[in-house]
Amino acid sequence: MAAGRKTQRLRQDADRRSAPPDDSPSPDGARRIRSHGEPDLRINLRRRANYARAAPSIPDEILLGKERSQKAGGFAALDTLLRELTSVGAAVEAVTGFRAISVPITSADQFWALFIADLVLLQSKDGPRKWLIRETSKGLRSRDPERVDRLRLVWKQIFDVLLQADGLGSGEDLARLVMEFAGHRASHLFEVMDLLFAVAQGNPPMLDRLTRVLESYERSLPVLAPPELRVRIKQLLGRTTGLIGPRSPFPPELIRVPVASLCSYEFEVMRFPLTVGDVAFLLGTSHPAYRKTHDPYVFDIAGRGLDHFVSRFLPDLLARCVDVDPDVHMSWAVPTANEWPALAGCEENDYPWGRDAPSPERANLRYGGTPGRIRPVGVHPAGESPLGVADCCGNVHEIVEWRPRGSAPEDYRLAGGCFQTWHDETSCRRFRRFIPKESEDRQNVGLRLIRYHSGDADLRARDLDDYTEGRHTGRRPLGAGRRG
Repeated sequence: MAAGRKTQRLRQDADRRSAPPDDSPSPDGARRIRSHGEPDLRINLRRRANYARAAPSIPDEILLGKERSQKAGGFAALDTLLRELTSVGAAVEAVTGFRAISVPITSADQFWALFIADLVLLQSKDGPRKWLIRETSKGLRSRDPERVDRLRLVWKQIFDVLLQADGLGSGEDLARLVMEFAGHRASHLFEVMDLLFAVAQGNPPMLDRLTRVLESYERSLPVLAPPELRVRIKQLLGRTTGLIGPRSPFPPELIRVPVASLCSYEFEVMRFPLTVGDVAFLLGTSHPAYRKTHDPYVFDIAGRGLDHFVSRFLPDLLARCVDVDPDVHMSWAVPTANEWPALAGCEENDYPWGRDAPSPERANLRYGGTPGRIRPVGVHPAGESPLGVADCCGNVHEIVEWRPRGSAPEDYRLAGGCFQTWHDETSCRRFRRFIPKESEDRQNVGLRLIRYHSGDADLRARDLDDYTEGRHTGRRPLGAGRRG
């Protein structure tokens, strides 16, 4: 009863202040609001939070969009009042309990979203935050667009209003709770984080925080975590590239390969094959769909042919590497056939991880039935070489140089196997030719680059000649320290 009388007084007061002066007729019958520096209605959310804690079903009802009459106490009357006042342009303001921020209210839906957001952040315990994350996941799985819109509005109030006054620190905590909620369930992680990235669009500091937490989560995963989970993480990280622009891939993550039996010089190799995002950055092409950003780059052999790769694409790519990494003492190149087993850890074994047969946890190969598909780089850490070089077996074939300073398609070979290669027919010590008849249909060839000291160019050529001649004649190549 008391709540009803209070609502009536507020409505009458708002009507009185919103009546237009006699000499200022209201267009289309809308009431005009005089500005007195004070809002027509100010709502203290901390008090409302006390009511909500006493009736826990209220936030659930708001997110579910139930009839306003189902809200307890004065909440239904407040909803009616808010809709009336905002519809006539009255000045409505809410003061949050979290950091005491004054927030202009433009609609009843915005108010209820802010109410939930404030309720979640106001409490120091993780319970309310976990509740919101669970409800977000359930709402997304419900496929109810209105429910998803309400959730999106709640998260927008959190990111764009409340966390701006908190230095965004609580944003990292929320993202970590999402990871905790998802565990190793790839779909749960993807759907919630995908929504958060979409809501944070246009808020680069928040996007950066979410990205850093996701990268940290990826690094913390155990080696045998499901590859599909890593695939989803790479897709989400690709979304940040599309929203805030690509991070320069240069210098990329390089791994030093020491002098070995097949190479009498040191060099550095990219940990991962070149990705779609890397090539888009280097060549200045349009940015790819975000889910493809971390996929290995695959040559358009069917459209442009091998000659184009050798005569145009590769020289342009290497020249661009020099532009962004202008170290006159270093040169970029495709790995040679003798550098490949050294970087892949396959000088004595068929696989980077040793002699055990391939498995789905170690390599993206064909294990039965129809072939799989290309996956983002780095989702099979269990298959890394002893040096930490990833994806040397499976996913995409990689180009290696078979003859020094190759200038024709026959000067190159394919190494490592791909997602279409049968697992029991794969060896990282074998090299495949580009067969012209089948090459036109290939959509499974990528590459990674190495960087070496420019002064070792002649030594590279000699070691490669020695290696390929030894494979042809059956003579063991000369090793480091044994060269005359």
